[in-house]
Amino acid sequence: MDKNGFSDPYVKFYLIPGAAKATKLASKTIEKSLNPEWNEEFTYYGISEEDRLKKTLRITVLDRDRIGSDFL
Repeated sequence: MDKNGFSDPYVKFYLIPGAAKATKLASKTIEKSLNPEWNEEFTYYGISEEDRLKKTLRITVLDRDRIGSDFL
């Protein structure tokens, strides 16, 4: 949370295990919000059905700050 009492949240998506940049996606930042809503769609390309069943989707919500990012 920022000094103004709000957060600038965004979401990171990771398909794990996976080290390729293609397995990492991020949402847009919702500025000055404590109750953000994202209406975005994300697609992972080049991942077979078999690989998809072996992976886990990790979703992390963060607060974008000018100095750094805080895990929410």
